[in-house]
Amino acid sequence: MTFDVPLDVFRWIATACGVSTLLAAGASSFILCGLIYTISGVSSRLLSRTYNKLSIKDQHRWNSGLNRASLGFLLSLLGLRVLWEGAPDDIVYGKTELLTHTASFALGFFIFETRDTLNMYLSHNVLEETLIVHHTLGVLLYFLTLSTESYLYLACVILVQELHSPMTHIGWIMSKQGRDADWKWDVNQYLLITVWVVFRNGCDAMVWLRILFAIPYGFFYGPTLPMLYILVGMGLLSFYLNPWWLKLKVMQIRRRNEKYMRLLESSKASTDTIEELSGRPATPARRRSGQTRRSSEAPS
Repeated sequence: MTFDVPLDVFRWIATACGVSTLLAAGASSFILCGLIYTISGVSSRLLSRTYNKLSIKDQHRWNSGLNRASLGFLLSLLGLRVLWEGAPDDIVYGKTELLTHTASFALGFFIFETRDTLNMYLSHNVLEETLIVHHTLGVLLYFLTLSTESYLYLACVILVQELHSPMTHIGWIMSKQGRDADWKWDVNQYLLITVWVVFRNGCDAMVWLRILFAIPYGFFYGPTLPMLYILVGMGLLSFYLNPWWLKLKVMQIRRRNEKYMRLLESSKASTDTIEELSGRPATPARRRSGQTRRSSEAPS
C-alpha cells in the first residue's frame, strides 16, 4: 500500500480533527502559511544580520516572500501532478479527489495571501495593486469552482505557474544583502525569467488551447458565473498581469546593470582625477585603491 501525499495527509488531518477532508485541505494551507510566516520572522531575527537591518515594512516583505516561495512551490507541484494525470473526459464537470483537494488547498493559500496583502496596505500604506487583484482573483476562482464543482481541472492546472516563486524571493533577499553583483544573482534572475516564460506564459497558452478545444464539447454549457470568471480571469492573467510582472523582472536586471555601470564610470573618473592632480599616472596599486574606496562608498 502506497502513501499518497498530499491526499493521505489531508485524510489524517480530517480524521484527527473530525472534519471533512476538503476543509482539512483548505485549513491546513492557511495554517501552514501562518506558521511559515511566523517561523521566518523568529528565525530570521535570531540568525540574519540583514533581516535585523531592514525596516519593519521590508521585514514584512521578507516573511511574506518566504511564505509565497514555500507554498508557491508546493502548489506548483500539485499543478504539475494534475497536468501529469491528464484532463478528465468532461472538462466542465469532471472531478477527482486530487482536483477537489488541490483547489481547496489553493483556496486556503489565496485567502491568507489576500489578508497579508491588505495587511501590508493597512500597516505600512503600501498598496500592491497587482498582488491584490491576483490574490482576490484566486480566492474567487477556487470558491466558485469548488462550490459549483465545475472547471476544476482548469483551475488546478494553472497552479503550475507558481513554480517561479522560490527564485523571486531568493533574488529579493540577495539584493537586500547587497549581493546583486554576484554571479549567483544573475543565474537566479535569468533562471527566473526562463521559468516564467515556460511555466507562466506557456501555461497561459496551454489553458487557452484547452478552452478552445473544449468549446465543441460543451465548454459554454457549464455554470455561467465560473465559466465567465475563468475567461475574464485568464484574460487579465495572460494579457495584463503576467506580461507586466515579466517586464518588472527584466527591468530589475537592467537597473542593476545601470547601477554598476555608473559606479564603474565614477571609479574611473576618480582615478583620472588623481592622475591629473599628481601630474603622473596612477600606479596599478593606487588605481585599485581608488576603485576599492569608491566601491565601499556605493549604496548596497
